[in-house]
Amino acid sequence: MELWLYLFFHPRPHGIDRRPHEAVGEVLASEAVSRMEPGARIIVLARDSEPFQVPAAQAQLDGLLRALKKSGKSVSAIRAFKVDPLRVVGVPPGDFFELLRQSRDNDVFVSFLGPPVLGTDQFVHCWPP
Repeated sequence: MELWLYLFFHPRPHGIDRRPHEAVGEVLASEAVSRMEPGARIIVLARDSEPFQVPAAQAQLDGLLRALKKSGKSVSAIRAFKVDPLRVVGVPPGDFFELLRQSRDNDVFVSFLGPPVLGTDQFVHCWPP
């Protein structure tokens, strides 16, 4: 009887349907492969799963990695960012500039976090007047 009461008042949430999220990763993989030039590397920017578990984000990354493996390509680097799930998701601008500085001209970036939000002083460094 106590078990029934516990389960009634503490229901477990259903798991997510991973298929649409994995499909997002597969589409990103095909786009990245289509833009690769000889000698290019694939660099992935993703959410770190340590502080907050986000099953949808993990499913997207899994779909990308599986599709890249099928195409015979591999990821050169995965950069995981600790992101608060209650805030707008974006790559930290300083980290993004450092990644750009370390990358080659033909490298392909795949971002599950969207573009960085740049300040006005950072635009000057990206695009000359």
